[in-house]
Amino acid sequence: LEVADLGGTRTLFLDGQQHSAMDKDAPLRHVFEYTRYFHLPYLFAEDPDDIDRVLFVGGGGFSGPKRFAAEYDATIDVAEIDPEVIRVAKEYFGVNESGQLRIHSAGGRQFLQETDHTYDLIVMDAYKKDKVPLQLTTVEFMQLANDRLSPNGMLFANLISAPSGPASKFYRAEYRTMEQVFPQVYSFPTAGSSVVQNIEVVATKDSDVVTESELRSRNRNREIGIDLE
Repeated sequence: LEVADLGGTRTLFLDGQQHSAMDKDAPLRHVFEYTRYFHLPYLFAEDPDDIDRVLFVGGGGFSGPKRFAAEYDATIDVAEIDPEVIRVAKEYFGVNESGQLRIHSAGGRQFLQETDHTYDLIVMDAYKKDKVPLQLTTVEFMQLANDRLSPNGMLFANLISAPSGPASKFYRAEYRTMEQVFPQVYSFPTAGSSVVQNIEVVATKDSDVVTESELRSRNRNREIGIDLE
């Protein structure tokens, strides 16, 4: 684990790979483009105010949890398996626990198995280098997450894969896995090609389809703290 400052950006490296980054002058700004997509569920929801309880699986530099706690009237839990990552986030990335933001030193699957809470949104952002931990990719895990979601809850997953071609095997497999549990699964590649990239996937318990035009309309008409046009 390394923390490095370059100019106005502080970056957390795990196993030599960039994991999280923070603008030291604007700590809540999303430095990595893919983390902006974390806010998509606020467009998918019929009423964004119904997202009252959020779980992030994977902390890193806590970019998403910090922004959510500042932006939304929601309780944020974070399950981060590595206590050293938690310590470093508090020391170097301005993470402060509160009644609204609570950090749990536990793996995501373990936490969901043991918690009594249900969530309106579960954000999956746990990975080692470019791989999602196996225990978070199975049908059994997706069913566990589904069971811990409220009736209109959503699962958001950050995958690192290509959207098509030979390097898309993991993305295609994970999409099929999620489809076995969730009625609707939506994909958002973050780069305009078939290269390996962050692909953001939203899985909903609502069987009604939300179209691209509806998402764009909601983005224009809703104040969710970020423009996702």
